[in-house]
Amino acid sequence: MKNISFLWLFMTMCTIVYGQKFGGAQLSYGFATTTFGFEKNLKEKHFGTVISVEGRLASKFYYLSLGFTYHKLRVSPEIIDKNLKPFENKEDIHVIKVPVSIGYMPFNRNWGRFRIYAGVGVNIVTNVDENSIPVALSQFENSTMFYHFGAGFDIKFISIDYVFENSFSNFVNNVEKSKSQTQMLKLGVFF
Repeated sequence: MKNISFLWLFMTMCTIVYGQKFGGAQLSYGFATTTFGFEKNLKEKHFGTVISVEGRLASKFYYLSLGFTYHKLRVSPEIIDKNLKPFENKEDIHVIKVPVSIGYMPFNRNWGRFRIYAGVGVNIVTNVDENSIPVALSQFENSTMFYHFGAGFDIKFISIDYVFENSFSNFVNNVEKSKSQTQMLKLGVFF
């Protein structure tokens, strides 16, 4: 796993460094909603925040993007007890996302661009905080593959992105139909 992490870090850094001529790098912060279930046939919506860094290698209309996203996923307390106070308790799942995207820019000017993109990636659950509900790291798959698509605007150095991702396999161990679906809205800077 360390070799794969090092390879992704190396590829992202190369993309950021060499992408400056035709592309660049983007640092973003945003909010996410994720749907998956701990029980068979039961889906719950969970909220969280994301921090992303990505590099782009670009031509005039097309680009390749590599990046890392840290997703702090807050487990909804309603799955166990509606009286829990989610901001006073630690019910966070920590996930690292490693997306690879191919994008098209139908509008590309010096002052701004519109981007549409799609790709694949991997979710790696790294930690589950101690919590007041029975959620543990062992309940989650170590890693799951996902596909994603999205759209974004770059206006000067400000970027806005909407991303939808859907996992290929179950997110929770031994629970059928627990594939995760995540929607993210991110605001960032492009340099």
